Amino acid sequence: MATNTDNMTLADQIAMGLGGGLFLLGTVGIGLLEIIAGNMNPMVVGTNADGETVNAISEAAVESVQNAPVIPPNVRAYLLTFGLVILGVFAIYAFATQQHLD
Repeated sequence: MATNTDNMTLADQIAMGLGGGLFLLGTVGIGLLEIIAGNMNPMVVGTNADGETVNAISEAAVESVQNAPVIPPNVRAYLLTFGLVILGVFAIYAFATQQHLD
């Protein structure tokens, strides 16, 4: 099965650009932003009421915060999920219409 890349439709360009862009923003973009900000751990690191160091999703789960991400992990997860959903829906659309078959 060969693909035809000479005539990409507007739907192809939108789906690949939006889905791939969201996926890259969620992985590479936010990852670089976290590294530049000095956060090596994408989770909230802090201590609980007993003084133990814990990792948490939100700052409400810890007593005192030692390290908090610039972008919350749930926002990053939503970007990745939306990007993959868009690419998945596009793959189903392309398969259903069989527009890329020679």
